[in-house]
Amino acid sequence: MNSARNACALTVLPEIFHDLTDPRDPRGVRHPFAALCSLVFLGMLAQIIEMAVLVRWAETNWNTLKEPLGFDRDAPPSATCISRTLAGLSLQEFRQHFAAWLLPLLEDEEFLAAAVDGKTCCQGLDKDGKPEILINVFLHELVRP
Repeated sequence: MNSARNACALTVLPEIFHDLTDPRDPRGVRHPFAALCSLVFLGMLAQIIEMAVLVRWAETNWNTLKEPLGFDRDAPPSATCISRTLAGLSLQEFRQHFAAWLLPLLEDEEFLAAAVDGKTCCQGLDKDGKPEILINVFLHELVRP
């Protein structure tokens, strides 16, 4: 896959998270909320669970990630910025937006198979103190002759 095609695929992510409620005080906001959510989502897909590692990965790939994800600064957000932003994020709202994007893809005839994998996240706890369960869905597009 070439870099132009990769960049095109990345532009979908901020659209998914564009309408999420931004929990931050508007004063001092440096990075768009949808861009931050997109970056974290990509990190989750890459199984990055530490903010410092996510920032290092973003720095390494910043030329590819910056514009398609909607960032306008020369450097990625810091680990502290990401952590503080995520602290106020509504997980329920995040799930709803992601599901609203995913469901039409599952109904598309081009996607004929899906692989699902689940993990228990011991570092992320729900309101009752139980570990969150993460589910990965991989859609396989079959090529027809």
